[in-house]
Amino acid sequence: MDASVGPVQVAQRVTLILNTKVFKCEAAHTAPVCEQTIRAEVEGMQHLLTPNPTHPEAECQAMADQLLLHSYTTDHEGRRRLGRLANIIAAHPDVVNQKLSPQDRAHYFQAIHDHVGAFALDMGDLTTPAHTPPFEIHTFGPPCHKPPIRLSPPHAKVMREQLNELMVHALVDTRPTPWASPAFLTPKPRSDKLRMVIDFRQLN
Repeated sequence: MDASVGPVQVAQRVTLILNTKVFKCEAAHTAPVCEQTIRAEVEGMQHLLTPNPTHPEAECQAMADQLLLHSYTTDHEGRRRLGRLANIIAAHPDVVNQKLSPQDRAHYFQAIHDHVGAFALDMGDLTTPAHTPPFEIHTFGPPCHKPPIRLSPPHAKVMREQLNELMVHALVDTRPTPWASPAFLTPKPRSDKLRMVIDFRQLN
């Protein structure tokens, strides 16, 4: 996105992207907001971390006011959305650029509120038997088989944990095959976590 446009215009583009089911965007930077303010917002919503329609309407109203939402409801579905939004913010405090002003950040929070189903909190959110079609790669030519990359013991442990989690949620499966591409781990930006990367260069 063009960072020269205003935050409101960028937020409108984010909403358009979410509506078209393409979830990639960048935020423009404006006036900084104190980090303590962001943390206070998250801590103030801890009581809504579990989506629960029994939360009093006043609590949901207070959260919506805190985030400056302009469109929401406090019925069963509305409270579910607000609870899910609180979960997303608690799990990913940087989901909205902290350097934006509260008014500009409100546009993004509104977009997330309107599309809470587009944001995954864990692997379980990525797969549902009724909504996850099988992924097929159409290949041609002889099979590509590359040897594995040797990993350090700590990285090998993390790799096994990530693969086990993928298998538990039926996102990957094991089977004998003449095809093989090596995998390795790389640090995530601005995080102490590791991301698994598969080297498909030979396949491509």
